[in-house]
Amino acid sequence: MPEDLEEKKAILIYPTWLEGTDHMKQADRREFLEAIVNYQRSQEEPAKLSNAGQILWPTVKKQIDSNNQRRTNGKKGGRPKTKPKVSNKEE
Repeated sequence: MPEDLEEKKAILIYPTWLEGTDHMKQADRREFLEAIVNYQRSQEEPAKLSNAGQILWPTVKKQIDSNNQRRTNGKKGGRPKTKPKVSNKEE
């Protein structure tokens, strides 16, 4: 597991992901939501998903990867502070 993900204390599930599972059978929905949680915790892709899960998975995976990248970049501290500009005008 990547080092920065070990410190992760929350799992993000977007409402649109839940809406995408509204028409799934209960077992398929549970399998899909567990796949989301497992991927966020360990970066392991699901071995098997229902047809609907396979359709939704690439979008969910892309968003999770993007969120993880933003989190990693945020730990770098952002742009360095700049020195204040000194005016050459005499007052």
